[in-house]
Amino acid sequence: MNRKEHLLKRYADSVMARPFAWLLFYLLITLCAGYFGRPVIKTDIADLLPEHAPAVQALNEAKQRRGGAGEFYTIAVRSPDPVANAKFMKDLAQEMEQWPETRSVQFEQDQSFFREHALLFLPVSDLLNIKQNIQRLIREELAEKNPLYVDLNKEERDARDAENPEWRDPSTWVDPQTFAELGLSKEEVQALFPFNHDSEQGEDADADASGQNRAQLPEEYQDFRLSPDGTVGVVMASVSISSTDVDAASGLYDRGAALIASLDPTSYHPSMDAEVVGAFRDFLEVRTLMNDANRATFISLSVLILILLLLFRSPRIVAVVTVPLITGIVWSLFLITQIFHELNTLTAFIFAMLVGMGVDYSIHIYQRAEDEFHSGETWNTAIFLALTRAGRALLTATATTVAALGVMALSNFDGFREFGIACAIGVLTCLAATGAVLPVMIGVSEKIYALKRNPSRGTLRFTDEEQEPRKTFTVHRLIRIVAVVTVAGVVLGSVLIPQVQFEYNFRNLSGPGTGATIRYSSAMGGNRSSAPAVILGQSEAQMREVHEYLRQEMREGDDRIKGFVTIATFLPEDQEARMEVIDDIYEILDRRAVRNMKGEAGQLVETMLRLAETDTYTQDDLPEWLLEDITEADGSVGAMGLLYADVEWWNALKVRDFQDKYGTLSLPNGDEVPLASNGFILDNVVRYVQGDAGRLGLMALIAVSLILLIDLRSVRASLLCIVTLLSGFLLSIAGLVIFDVKLGLYNVIVIPTVMGIGIDGAVHIYHRFEEEGRTNIWRVIRSTGFAVFASSATTIAGFLGLLFVDHQGVQTIGQLAIIGITANLIVCVTLLPGLLTLYRPLDAPDTQDAAAV
Repeated sequence: MNRKEHLLKRYADSVMARPFAWLLFYLLITLCAGYFGRPVIKTDIADLLPEHAPAVQALNEAKQRRGGAGEFYTIAVRSPDPVANAKFMKDLAQEMEQWPETRSVQFEQDQSFFREHALLFLPVSDLLNIKQNIQRLIREELAEKNPLYVDLNKEERDARDAENPEWRDPSTWVDPQTFAELGLSKEEVQALFPFNHDSEQGEDADADASGQNRAQLPEEYQDFRLSPDGTVGVVMASVSISSTDVDAASGLYDRGAALIASLDPTSYHPSMDAEVVGAFRDFLEVRTLMNDANRATFISLSVLILILLLLFRSPRIVAVVTVPLITGIVWSLFLITQIFHELNTLTAFIFAMLVGMGVDYSIHIYQRAEDEFHSGETWNTAIFLALTRAGRALLTATATTVAALGVMALSNFDGFREFGIACAIGVLTCLAATGAVLPVMIGVSEKIYALKRNPSRGTLRFTDEEQEPRKTFTVHRLIRIVAVVTVAGVVLGSVLIPQVQFEYNFRNLSGPGTGATIRYSSAMGGNRSSAPAVILGQSEAQMREVHEYLRQEMREGDDRIKGFVTIATFLPEDQEARMEVIDDIYEILDRRAVRNMKGEAGQLVETMLRLAETDTYTQDDLPEWLLEDITEADGSVGAMGLLYADVEWWNALKVRDFQDKYGTLSLPNGDEVPLASNGFILDNVVRYVQGDAGRLGLMALIAVSLILLIDLRSVRASLLCIVTLLSGFLLSIAGLVIFDVKLGLYNVIVIPTVMGIGIDGAVHIYHRFEEEGRTNIWRVIRSTGFAVFASSATTIAGFLGLLFVDHQGVQTIGQLAIIGITANLIVCVTLLPGLLTLYRPLDAPDTQDAAAV
């Protein structure tokens, strides 16, 4: 007996002598581990990417240049009454200003600067159109009112007018694309530019029954952050905490919800509602994921206990094998959280998976110990023999699983790397916990209710009839027939490989019901959104080049660009040229005959005179809020801009297409300007997942093959197991297509795990085949095959809980794992025995060792 065996023997004697003392010891350790191992879950998908990912680098640069200022805490309000909305927003803002975390509150934006300088925002070409239309208006009005009026250039003007639509057509004044470039909505355009009212449209049929709309708001509410129709408004507070701080975000969210309730929105309008929206709502998904993880673990554990009861029909055995499992999971939780501190959405669910993966150790060791006990050994010796003799098979099975998981550490995708390392730690910890706690549970169970010895269960025996050559031959033939049926399924899987699809729609991989119910983007203003891409230029001159580049892209018909904001948007360089045309317009209008016009034309002249009474301005004249979003941490303005895109950000293919075009802006002068967007993270994640999936799968296969060669010491034997594994993979493909399960961000991660688990059954069956010999294949199937079935069933139980979570992406992990494990089980108990009968036919010499190659 070597030193290690001596220590195991002493440990077995100690736990059987003082099991309750050891149980208390492990209980205290487990309670401490559970207390200090409470995980924090990150939901930001960017956390799944390495720091060198292009999208992550761009976002980090954007955060650094913008100063990493506090985020916006946003509350949205909705009702059909704009005045009621504005009053509620004002009261809400006053309360939010009192919060200690609040830096500033925004609920209105002074638009007076725009109203005073509206014409200066228009390019010269549009101003010339305005000038021409005004001249046409005056000419028509004066000719109609004054029969003595004679136009000396009538023929020339008539020919020119014939080429253009009537001046009452709004599109003849300013190119609609110009308004899109300025980021103005239709309602904002109509408020700033009187010529953009279409008199033929009549009254708005959708106007509120109360007759209220934004245009009818009292002057004091005109500049509030309201949607064009006034039905939705937003109050934004810049706060000193981060939305990724789950505890702080949760507290602030609850405070906002309590504030809304205390103000009672229905007291402002019977149908008014309000809610916290934006980034500070994301913690709700963390709460959902935590609930999902706990629910999945509970369901998996419950199903596992039920399966154990059905298989072993003994509550005593169930208690003995599940307590070490729970202990191992808690210890794993502690170790993993100490290493990673925060868990991503993929890693958070490994504890449910460990339920099925970790219980195998308890089952195998306990079964071996009980067999030794029924064979006549004392429990002390039975435990010692179980820990030593069952060790090789368990270590090989663990090695293959850990190897498959370990290759994930080589992934370029941080989500894979963290999951692989964490899951490998969990598997090894569960093995260690089983070796330590299972003997204690046997000792405790013996003290409470001693197991009676049953010698007939000590050794599995078969009748001599089962050794008859004719019957053995029949069994071999039947096994081969069943194997052929399995081969048909494997062939089907190989044919269906092209039909396996990748899930690019992230709406099908998200959590439920944590999003806001109020659509508030329209209240952000114009063609903009609450999450624009940041244009990371290096100078004001370069940003003006970017402005022209994007302007040209929009005019060439790329409708993916909703709008953009640069320094050139608010501070055009050619103000003097624009003022020349504006001065001409003023001179044309500033005549008595023109000022005296009545009706529609008179109203238009009056408003245009007011707009033309403007002058050039400098950056210092711009309102502070206007440049806030493009101001850098050092206070400089001009080298950074915003791009508002109309892209299905939940569709990875659409995002990829947009990023390929605009992820880096290639300017005509050769400059390249990057964009930073949270939306680009999605495409980067998919690229990394797809790039790593095939590579890691191949590396896992190589790692498993090397372990098999070391363990089996035979190339042919290793190939048999690998062929079984690959056949299980192809059969899984057929299952994925038949059950319409797509590969995606979440479930791809489980493929190496399934490979590590799937090879275990082949290894156990081959080892037993070598032990029993070629004539006892049915014995192998009845004994080890049943063990493989039990092991697969308990492993499936671990993944079964994932089917009942709310997060759709996590559900796909359970779906793929169950299909893969089931396919591997079918192949192990059907195809592998058939291959073994060919590998060692009946007329071959009956040796106990495979011929090594």
